[in-house]
Formats: sequence, structure tokens, C-alpha cells
Amino acid sequence: MLKYVLEIIGTIAFSVSGAAVGIQKKMDILGVTTLGVITAVGGGIMRDVLIGTTPPNAFRDPVYMIIAIAVALIVFLPFISTKIDLNHFIWVLADSIGLGAFTMIGVSTGTAFDNIFLEVF
Repeated sequence: MLKYVLEIIGTIAFSVSGAAVGIQKKMDILGVTTLGVITAVGGGIMRDVLIGTTPPNAFRDPVYMIIAIAVALIVFLPFISTKIDLNHFIWVLADSIGLGAFTMIGVSTGTAFDNIFLEVF
């Protein structure tokens, strides 16, 4: 249960982080959403492919994609009508939260598959 909560927190944080970069680069709604989703679920997809978990968890459970898209859209909407500069602190905070959450998940997943890694290396 804790791992699932951390995955949701990390997905939200990295979606905010990716969307923020898209907004800073003055992308449209599709670009901001794409960066939000790729940033939020891309690392988990790569991890799952590398350890042989197919299909990756992001494709088995659509909640991660839905959350990433929703958060990226929520981050983008206030910037449609106003020209507010995105606060650098928000981007750094979201990125830090995402890194912390996904680091703990990665360590947990890696220790569960330590026998596979020992056989490969």
C-alpha cells in the first residue's frame, strides 16, 4: 500500500515538473501534457522493461497515465489566460518530491529482483 501511495505522489510530482518545463518553453497544451506524462511515467516504464516486467506497470494500471494527464492539464490551465511566470521554487519542489518517491520505489523494486541482477552480472 505504501509503495502505491509513493507511486501516486511521484507521478503527480513529476507530472508537475514536466508540465512546468513545457510551460517555461512556451509549449501548447499538447506539448505540456506530453512532457508531463513522459516525465511522470517514463522512468517506471524503462525500469519495468529493464527488469523484464512486461507489460510495464504504467500500461497495466491506467491510473498512472490518467493522473499524469490530469495533473499536467491542471498545471497548464492557469497559464492559458494569464502570463504568470512559473515560480522556480515550485518546479524544484515537485522535482525533489518525485525524485525522493521514485528513488524509494526503485530501491524497493531492485531489492525484490536482486537475484535476477546477480545472475546477469
